[in-house]
Amino acid sequence: MRFGKAPFLCGIGLLAVPASAWGQDAGVRPSSEAQAAAANAIGDIIVTANRREERLQTVPTAITAVRGSTLQQSGINNLRDLTQIAPGLTLTRASNAYQPFIRGVGTRNSSVGDEPNVSVYVDGVYQPEMAATAVDLVGIERIEVLRGPQGTLFGRNATGGLINVITADPSYETQGTIFASYGRFNEATGKLYVTTGLADNVAVNLSAFGTRTDGYLRDVVRNKRVGGRDGFLFRGKLLLEPTEDARIILALSYSDVTDPSNEYRNAYTGNTSGRTVAGAVIPTAPWRVTMTAEPDIGSKQFNASLRTSFDLGGTVLETTSGYQSTRSRNSQTDDDFTSADILRIPSRNHSDYFSQEVRLLSSDGGPFKWIVGGYAFIGKGKFDQILLVSRGAVTQRSEGSQKTRSFSGFGEGTLEFSPGWFLLAGARYTTDLRIFNGRSFTGAGALISSVSDARKRSNAPTYRASLRRDFGATNVYASYSRGFKSGTYNSGAVSRNVVRPEKLDAYEIGIKSNPLSTLQTNLSVFHYDYRDIQLTGRDPVSSLTVLTNAARARINGAELEVTFAPTSALRLSGNVAYLDARYKSFPAAQVFNPIRDAAGNPTLTGNVGSIQDVSGNRMFRAPEWTFSLNADYTVETGAGDFGINGNFFRSSRFYFDTNNRTYQPAYNRLNGELSFTPADSNIRLALFGRNLTNAVVYGWITQTANGDGASYLEPRTYGVSALYKF
Repeated sequence: MRFGKAPFLCGIGLLAVPASAWGQDAGVRPSSEAQAAAANAIGDIIVTANRREERLQTVPTAITAVRGSTLQQSGINNLRDLTQIAPGLTLTRASNAYQPFIRGVGTRNSSVGDEPNVSVYVDGVYQPEMAATAVDLVGIERIEVLRGPQGTLFGRNATGGLINVITADPSYETQGTIFASYGRFNEATGKLYVTTGLADNVAVNLSAFGTRTDGYLRDVVRNKRVGGRDGFLFRGKLLLEPTEDARIILALSYSDVTDPSNEYRNAYTGNTSGRTVAGAVIPTAPWRVTMTAEPDIGSKQFNASLRTSFDLGGTVLETTSGYQSTRSRNSQTDDDFTSADILRIPSRNHSDYFSQEVRLLSSDGGPFKWIVGGYAFIGKGKFDQILLVSRGAVTQRSEGSQKTRSFSGFGEGTLEFSPGWFLLAGARYTTDLRIFNGRSFTGAGALISSVSDARKRSNAPTYRASLRRDFGATNVYASYSRGFKSGTYNSGAVSRNVVRPEKLDAYEIGIKSNPLSTLQTNLSVFHYDYRDIQLTGRDPVSSLTVLTNAARARINGAELEVTFAPTSALRLSGNVAYLDARYKSFPAAQVFNPIRDAAGNPTLTGNVGSIQDVSGNRMFRAPEWTFSLNADYTVETGAGDFGINGNFFRSSRFYFDTNNRTYQPAYNRLNGELSFTPADSNIRLALFGRNLTNAVVYGWITQTANGDGASYLEPRTYGVSALYKF
């Protein structure tokens, strides 16, 4: 049999569109007529949170799922903008990568060889390099944001949750889209997607993306726009179905992105050691910067994956193989954020990783569903060079690499032990080996320190269990899960110091309901116990990254997602999230505080590093409140369809350091689009605006001995776009 099609719901339940099925049990039936009626009116979505296709409303996990067209209409062009529609999600920049935080859990370490504890997957393949998150979205079928530990089935470093990007699989029918846009700052973007069948059992597709912009930052010394972004992506897939029971997909992609905007920083509140240098220019206004040397931040990445599925009769054998090679440059990071030449840190790094997963899962449709499998992850990340350039002279050069050897086995089952009652239980065991090598030299070439073949092994089980009651139009669940991230070395510092593994125990109750055929509401309430949290700071002398463990944190919160479709022309969706994330015990945090004069007043000439008890402080990048509202309205006329889409997002204050000194103030962000589709036409024209409130949103605030540096996300932008379907 050939794998069929299944409807899925965009966004938080917006529009039903066809989605290519993957795996078995694609047509999971609603458990009652009431639930089926609700699904037909609001729309339905099929997600793969349990490594098989299931209805969103029956999965005992907090999930936000968004379709590709909704992302575009809401002004969401990359993973970072998912913050506006996924509750509990915060993404900020680090060098050339976006760092996801879900419910206060995430990492700010960008050291090569380390990995984030909120995982990113593309078509089921784990993306270990954070540079993978910097590529714009093209050829996207949907994105799923899973909140809470997902370490049983997805495994690697999914302590806080994961972002699952599903790109479109090839179709036997020839079709495609061409998209082009032009906007403020000379931002020009083009996207292409095309798919076709080559034979009765062979199909291919191609996705292409390209963009360039002059940059939205103004260098006040050089008097020009800086931080311009240039990039392109090519992705191709080949689908083979040699028999009715076999499906094979080969995918290849290559991207090259240059985006130095995050390394253009100015002095947050004016605090910088640049004040001690005569003639130094110190801009402090938003989007106004200057640097000693212009940074060059970018990465080239090649990905290859092979997915297979074989129906064995009652069971399905699936395999996923992945390879990722990344070459990144991160040159001329300016540590004082001014025109003064005090300290610069150029660097280059590369990595190569291979992963292999094999899964065997049931497909007979009985009361017991199960899945078992094994996973291997092998690779190496290396800093080819990190330089410390102090006042124009190289004072230190270092290099470091970290190899990873990880193997795990897992299994999970769901039993309907009584009509409407479902019990899920699963476990995974992981063994990780980290191997570190590094050397550092003086500027003259003399050896300072050397570490050879330092090893750290971390072994741990992860598990989860849930109980779900299906009432028809409403599902209620309670769950427990454990997340785990292995111990790791800091590849940016030549030291045998290694951080302990971190663990998170999560407790959650949730309600997923369709009380009316026009209304869908999902509510989750959770509590986390988080131990041995891996954190990064800066060395007060060298300004290189320092990796440490925080003792303990506790996180409490609640999230509500609502979709309302009163008419076929109007869709409203929104969410509100509350988060209380605090360090329960952190008596020895490394922090920076401003230098003060004899009278106790800040001199704004830099910071002093110290050890401080920050127990009770809020965790960084964890806003207490977030709110989002999306509206999509279509007016049909004889001339064509007029569309109005708006997305409003509000975030309360959140912090960028453990001592809660530097912070992002509360802000509102509004995106909008006006579109027109002429009658009997395949063309869609639109006017769009992003950040129409011109909110000042920091991409990152860095604390070092030389001061506090702030980078900025885009100001108000606007433009025109055209989309052609064939």
